[in-house]
Amino acid sequence: MSRSLLLFASFLVACGGSPGDEGNNPGKEEGPVDADGDGLLDSEEADLGTDPGMADTDGDGFSDFDEVETGFNPTFEWSHTIAEGDYAPGSCPVAPDLSVAGPTGVGGFDYNGEHYEWTTYQKGDVAANWEGTDTFGQRISFYNFCGNYVLIGVGAAWCGPCQQMASTLEEEQAEIRESYPNFQAFELLMQNTSGTTPNATTLERWKSGYGLDTVAVVGPDDSAEEGLTPLDADGYIPTTILLSPTMEVISMDEGLTGSGVVAAIARYEGR
Repeated sequence: MSRSLLLFASFLVACGGSPGDEGNNPGKEEGPVDADGDGLLDSEEADLGTDPGMADTDGDGFSDFDEVETGFNPTFEWSHTIAEGDYAPGSCPVAPDLSVAGPTGVGGFDYNGEHYEWTTYQKGDVAANWEGTDTFGQRISFYNFCGNYVLIGVGAAWCGPCQQMASTLEEEQAEIRESYPNFQAFELLMQNTSGTTPNATTLERWKSGYGLDTVAVVGPDDSAEEGLTPLDADGYIPTTILLSPTMEVISMDEGLTGSGVVAAIARYEGR
């Protein structure tokens, strides 16, 4: 055998194969795969239910890896950090059942001899999402807080009882969080003192005037006003709606605040 052939044969023995058998070795192991380059292995994405071919499965602008690292749900587009505001956005480990979300109850009241009725939420309904603009100009929705208990207060700047509710809401939120840290108050200010849609200045005055540092103060816009009707059961404000971590209505228009919220959550968890 020539010296060149001997060297080639030695190379094959050292490498344990022959020309052309790369990839055909049944004992060869592939390394970890991260097809979309988001920092999560494909095997991890399979466990999470995310798309191994998309770095941002739910399309919310945050990568799957970043959402997992910060404790959010990478498959639910509203579960993510919120840039401004001292809010408590929800991790949403169990997303609301969107197939049944929406009001199923009937609200009504009598006025000037006439009876009025409309579709509204009732206990047990899954709330559909609603989105408005907060004091920082951000789009904020109910579903941003999925995974938390959420108290929605619906009111108007001209409403005296709404002003009273706002004056104690920050303190009450702190009290409720002592028992349930996964709690967020969401105040929906639907009108200004003139009875029209509040602008950014009105929202900021309301927030600062009542010291609502950690409460989300949100106003509607023209596209969101239609979704306000189901958020009232009796035609009077303020309305309070308490939602579970899966956005199920625990209490509807019962005026719950403070210790009443704590008691309602305790009853819900004891079902």
